[in-house]
Amino acid sequence: MKEAGFTHWNPTGYPSDNSSGFTGLPGGRRYYIDGTFTSLTNLGYWWSSDEFDTTTVWCRSLGIIMLVLQKQS
Repeated sequence: MKEAGFTHWNPTGYPSDNSSGFTGLPGGRRYYIDGTFTSLTNLGYWWSSDEFDTTTVWCRSLGIIMLVLQKQS
């Protein structure tokens, strides 16, 4: 899921080979209290929803040592 190598990802994470064909890049996250950005080379997030349930979203995230899929309302 992550791009191959460490061009954009923190090199302390697990190596990846992009075998899925999805080149996930990190972008970090924005801290809601003061607006600062953190984890710019450690995390990537993708959000989605659908027209059938407008109160629920899916969050997909990649990290230097994780892959997570969460459903949030």
